[in-house]
Amino acid sequence: MNKLFYSFIVLYKIETMKRIIIAILLLGIMNAVALAQDQEQASAPQMGTRQMKSPEQRAQMLTNKMEKELNLTADQKKSVYDINLDAAQKMTDAMQNKDRGAMKNIKEERDAAMEKVLDAGQLQKYRQMEIAMMQKRMANRQNRMNNSGGE
Repeated sequence: MNKLFYSFIVLYKIETMKRIIIAILLLGIMNAVALAQDQEQASAPQMGTRQMKSPEQRAQMLTNKMEKELNLTADQKKSVYDINLDAAQKMTDAMQNKDRGAMKNIKEERDAAMEKVLDAGQLQKYRQMEIAMMQKRMANRQNRMNNSGGE
């Protein structure tokens, strides 16, 4: 009888150990999945909560908008894209370093280069377009600050 009782206790302990091992394994797997998701999100360059586009994408988007708004010729479009790409690449470095002075200089360099490519009418529209974009950025920033302050 004693031997039978001892066997029952051993079997019970083995079953309990199996459950504990399975629980530990499941926790380890869940931890690995969560860690992989965190690393994936951290590796994507971001600004705020939005994913930042590449300098090439930003230059192309701005050039397309300028082509539409300013009625650029094919030669102007190529020159404007080159100017925008150069500025976007430099701006990426300046933003990563949080160098506001460099950002201002990059904008001034881009504006000076645009003056050489655009005619007087296009230049006036370009400046109006820049003002409108700046106002939109300021409004978006204000909205983000208002929305995050209430949480």
